[in-house]
Order: sequence, then structure tokens, then C-alpha cells
Amino acid sequence: MIRKYDPPLLLEPSWVEMVFGLSNRTKEINEEMIRERKMQHYNIAREQLSILCGELTKDLDKADHLKRNKLSSLPSILDSDRNTAKSSDITKIIIEYDIFLSSVNGKCEMIYGMVSELRELIPKKDLMGGYGTIDSFEEFAKDIQMKLEAMKKELSDLLEKSLIEEDEIMKREQREQQEYKNKGKKTFGDFKQGYVKETGEHMPNDGDDNNDVPPRRGANLITLGNNSIEIFKGAVVGPPPLLKTKDIPEWSSDNKTLFQQIKKTYRKLAVKYHPDKNDDPDAEEIFKNISSLYDMIEKDPEFSKFAGKSKKAKKKKQTKKAKKKKQTKKGKKKS
Repeated sequence: MIRKYDPPLLLEPSWVEMVFGLSNRTKEINEEMIRERKMQHYNIAREQLSILCGELTKDLDKADHLKRNKLSSLPSILDSDRNTAKSSDITKIIIEYDIFLSSVNGKCEMIYGMVSELRELIPKKDLMGGYGTIDSFEEFAKDIQMKLEAMKKELSDLLEKSLIEEDEIMKREQREQQEYKNKGKKTFGDFKQGYVKETGEHMPNDGDDNNDVPPRRGANLITLGNNSIEIFKGAVVGPPPLLKTKDIPEWSSDNKTLFQQIKKTYRKLAVKYHPDKNDDPDAEEIFKNISSLYDMIEKDPEFSKFAGKSKKAKKKKQTKKAKKKKQTKKGKKKS
């Protein structure tokens, strides 16, 4: 709590002095009392200013620690393609820093107010060397504020760099999306043109690699691999890739392992690009294409044996068990 100047109680004039005015002696005594009270106030104010300056020194260290500690606690950028932290994280640090800075500025304003009061209250001749002390308090507070503002500028510059980088990333993603839209037809183009429903009409010969249409279901696996399997792999790998690099498997040469990899990859793609979960305008088209590709691969005789029993077969098996159980119950009732 900053102590304000409290004027002393002066000698009251006698009845004679009320008529003829204060005597020189009374004036001297009153002036001496005022001078002493001002010096007392100056000494108290100087102690309070010293305490405030000590607190400002600690606040400067706290501010530096706050800045370093918060920046070091941000998510690491080494595992990403960014050179700076996210702007949202930096903004949170700046807000917290501003709150801390406001309390420090309040202490500086108290110092400025006390120095200004002492200058008005005590003439320069009465303090002699004391005015240099008053000036040092004011200069110290200004120096602290300047250093704190420099720290804030560092954070603001970092935020500006982050915003510029995020703007560049957004533009790059928009450019990649546009490229994806332009190349999207090429990614699934072979499948779109080549998918023909099985009918009694003429179908391409088995193993004809020059045709765009996939071979019949009974065709050789290698020939089929040159169409639906390769299209599926190419769609996953891109460009642009449909999955992150870490989620794309190293395709096996073993049919069983390859089918399990395709099945697992298809499930990830189906979850990611399902129209109900993905707002991307191309998500529905991608979902339909990968589903059709997977359906063709799953139906191939070489892969169907790895796909497991169908739901229909399971249902049929369950029905037989239920009938047998029902007959057993009827037999028990009759007996």
C-alpha cells in the first residue's frame, strides 16, 4: 500500500497573531515542521520505491522463465512438416503473458506516480543529491518495461511467422486438392472404364493385358492383379495418397497375406471416406470406387477362400442348429 503525504499539525495563531498576523517565530517553527514531515515522507517513499524495484526485478525473471517454459512445452515440430508452432498455441502464451505484463505495468505506474509526487512536494534545493535517487527509480521502471516489451515482440514475431506458414500450408493443401480433383479421374479411370457387368455378351479373353476391362471372375489371378489389385494399390499410394505413409503396408507377394493387407487397408479407407463421416465432396466417389474394387478382389476364386464364410452360409448353419434344437425339445415333451 503506497503511503500518501500527510501534512503535519501546525502551531495555531494566538489571539494577538489573529489580529496582527503570524509572528516570524511561529512561521519558522511551522516551516521547519513541514520540512521535517516532507523529509520523513521522502524516506518512507524511497523505501517503498526500493521494494517495488526489487519486485520488478523478480517479475522480469518470471517473465523470461514464463516465455521459455511455455515455448518449450509446445508440441514438438520435429515430427511434422512445420517450422514453427501452431498460431493457436502461441496466442495462448501471448494472452497469459499480457495478463502478467499488466500487473508489472501497474507497479511501474505506481513508481511513476510516487516520483512525480515527490518532485512536486519537495523542492530540488531541499533534497540536494536526493533527486538523482528519484530519477534512478523512474529510469529503472522504464528499463524493465522496455525489456518486457522486447520479450512480447519476440512472441508477436513468432506468431506472425506461424500465421505466414499456416497460410502457405493452407494454399498448398488447396493446390493439392485441386490437383487431386484434376487427377481423380485418372486414379480410378481404368476401373471406371473397365468395369463391365457379367452378361452373356462377349467378354475379353482371359489374360488379355491390353484390354482396359477386367477379366472374368474365373480368370487367372495374375491377369486380375494387373487390373483391380494394381488399381487398388495405386489409388492408396496416390498421388495424392488416400492414406498416410505409415498406414500404407508393404504389399506382400503371398496371396493370403496380400488379401489380409488389402482387407485391412480397405476398412481404413471405408471409415475415412464414408460420406457420413467425411465432408469432402469427393469422399463419396472415392468410397464407391474402393468398395467396388474390393468387391471384385474379394469375389475372385483365388481370394474368396481367404475371405471366410458368407453371412448367408452362417445364417443357414444357424437355422439348422435351431431346427435341431427345436426337434429335441419336441421329443422331450412327447416323452
